[in-house]
Amino acid sequence: MLLIVLTALGFWAGGAAAQETQRPFSAIAEDWNQSLDLIDQELGRRPALPADRADKLKRRLAELRVEALAIEAKTEALLKPLRTRAEALGPPPAEGEPPEFEAIASERRKITEEIANYDARIKQASLVRNRSSELAQRISTQTFDQAIEALLKRYPVPLAPSTVSAAVPEFFSFLTTLVNAPFAWWQDLTPAQREAAPFNRIALVLGLALVLGLGLRFTLIHWMGRDPAIDNPTYARRLSAGICEGLALGIVPALIFGGPLYAIAADRSLVSGLFGETMIALCSILIFLVLAYALPRAVLAPELPAWRLVALSPNNARTINHRITFLASIFAVDLFFTLLDKRGAFSEPLISLFEFAITALELGGVLALVRGRLWVADTSRGAAGSDAPEQPDRDTAARPRGGTLWAGLRLIISILAVVAFGATLIGYAQLGAYLAENLLASGVVVGGLFLARGLTRELIGAALRTRFFRDHLAVRHGTRNLFKFWARALLDLVIFTSGVFLILTVWGVPLGDMWIWTKQALQGITIGNVTISITDILVALGVFVAALLVTRLLQRLLAERVLPQTGLDAGLRHSLSAGFGYVGLMIAISLGIAAGGLDLTNLALIFGALSVGIGFGLQNVVNNFVSGMILLIERPVKVGDWVIVGANEGFVKRIKLRATEIETFQRASILIPNSEIISLAVTNWTYKDRYGRVDVPVHVAYGSDVDQVMEVLNRCLRENREVVDWPAPFALFMRLGENAMEFEARGFIANIENMYPARSDLLVAIEKALGEAGIVIPLPQRDLHLKNLDQLADAVSGRPSQATPPPRLRKVEAGGEGQGDG
Repeated sequence: MLLIVLTALGFWAGGAAAQETQRPFSAIAEDWNQSLDLIDQELGRRPALPADRADKLKRRLAELRVEALAIEAKTEALLKPLRTRAEALGPPPAEGEPPEFEAIASERRKITEEIANYDARIKQASLVRNRSSELAQRISTQTFDQAIEALLKRYPVPLAPSTVSAAVPEFFSFLTTLVNAPFAWWQDLTPAQREAAPFNRIALVLGLALVLGLGLRFTLIHWMGRDPAIDNPTYARRLSAGICEGLALGIVPALIFGGPLYAIAADRSLVSGLFGETMIALCSILIFLVLAYALPRAVLAPELPAWRLVALSPNNARTINHRITFLASIFAVDLFFTLLDKRGAFSEPLISLFEFAITALELGGVLALVRGRLWVADTSRGAAGSDAPEQPDRDTAARPRGGTLWAGLRLIISILAVVAFGATLIGYAQLGAYLAENLLASGVVVGGLFLARGLTRELIGAALRTRFFRDHLAVRHGTRNLFKFWARALLDLVIFTSGVFLILTVWGVPLGDMWIWTKQALQGITIGNVTISITDILVALGVFVAALLVTRLLQRLLAERVLPQTGLDAGLRHSLSAGFGYVGLMIAISLGIAAGGLDLTNLALIFGALSVGIGFGLQNVVNNFVSGMILLIERPVKVGDWVIVGANEGFVKRIKLRATEIETFQRASILIPNSEIISLAVTNWTYKDRYGRVDVPVHVAYGSDVDQVMEVLNRCLRENREVVDWPAPFALFMRLGENAMEFEARGFIANIENMYPARSDLLVAIEKALGEAGIVIPLPQRDLHLKNLDQLADAVSGRPSQATPPPRLRKVEAGGEGQGDG
């Protein structure tokens, strides 16, 4: 039966759609023009449009633009086969040539008429779109002018005696009327209306809602709320408890108050007049107050510092919570009287004095809330989101959260607050109220987005830690961290964009206008003959990344599964795999360029000019450029590697297209042309990993116990904190030297960057251990042999010598003899 009904509905909808599409275009165009003429006349007749009417007209103009755009697209689709047929007929015969057959001429005339008809449709639709855009812009300008005029309306000076004397009695008179409103409403009811009033049902519904709400609140707080017995909960536990506290203290009571609000607003005959408006306003501010009370407490946890979601001290958290509650109360009073003044019942003196008092209180609360000392990070508990506490840092413990950005925001808020107070003081009540209320609303938006960001970031981390990702999908830890980083970066972009849109909406920028601006930016910005389209750029990047990922997957499959089965040489297999990667990269670049709509003729001109430049002496530049591309693609060295290039040694800081920057251990920067890195032998200590071996040569005196020396060296290697257990460290007896027996202690370390500290620690430990074992580290030995000692003695004593030649010295070094004069 259901299938029959759905089928009948489908046929009915199809028939209706067919009837709609069968309408002649002339009738559609006439409806368009008639609607546009009516809107144009209304704008000329009514220079001041109400906000709701302006929004309705904008929506109608947007519908007309969509319809016209759809007609254009449909007509363009119909034109394509006609143009193809016209091209197939070829050009008509020129003057003096034989006429073509009548059938061909008739077909040409028919096709030409249809093309002209469709071109006319496209032009009419385009004209409607342009006229709709002009009228929408006219409405936006008119609405903006009205808003500026309302904001700049001058009221009586609030503190003037005449203003105070007129406003104060009116205010107390209004309060008296407000208190008497329920009694007046009840007296105005007839006996039949009083008997028919469903007060019993309303009381029953409210009672049930209250019981269910309290039960739900107790369940949330008892099962998932904050537990004072837990001293150090994780951030995930804190976040879930904060959400439950916010739901229990805010959302549940708001839903309870929302029931009467919906009932009264839906049926105005139930409670009418001033009493009905008062009940609607009262329920609205009660909903606002419970939310403003619950959400800050959920984040700040003033009574339980261990459960706080932000790193603030207990005193600051309590102060912030109290000031937020104060601001919410002031704003609720403002909202209450604003809702009751929809009909303009208040006089200008009362509006001026009331807005001055409320704005002064609101701005005082805002300035007290943004004081820098309140937002100093409590580093003794660690940052929000970390589970391990940190040690406080003297340099950061007294610095407000956010640094320079937060200081700039506080400065802007302070300037706006001063401007708002000054505006209300001199009589611009609406301008001051506009600035103060929007400052508060922007703060609420930022706070809500902060909570949403924290929750979503934690959910991303929790999802990536599940067994599904770790075991079933076999995603490695590094890959999961990379995915988490990019997912959170995308989340921050979405949060930031949403915040910009919401804050602009709060400050009165129409959402429809922002959507039009965004759409225009996505469609493209034309500068001269060049159109820059964000959508095309994103599509091009997406196609390039997707093609590159497919290439990398195929390259890995080729290198690990296909080529090893062929029996080819390892070097040839590597070359084939690398060549496939280069080809895939070029294909990915080409697909990205094609998807982005870039004109390849421009690239051809660029490459042509480059080839000409090579002929005029740019060979060296191009050589370095190509070498830089090879370095970036093949990555024999990468940023952070410890390399030795010729006589230069240090860490790679930056790889540019012309040269590579290497920072030496003396903090000097050396720029090496990329062609030298490609052509010369390069030692890369960290090419595949950071494991490396530390070699420590040790010389001991002849006669030492070799086994004892080996045992000492192995023990020092095992006890060193940098030396890893696998591969196992070992000691070697290298050779019998000229002056000593030569040993070498060899151990692998996990981070080769610690090679020099590890070698130093090993030398200190070995020297100490050898000394404790009584093993001597010998010094180089020198033996001096003297001849003709008698003649030397005579020469020293001054006695005459029998022989005139000077004494000859014989010096023996390391077992060899050498003679010299002395």
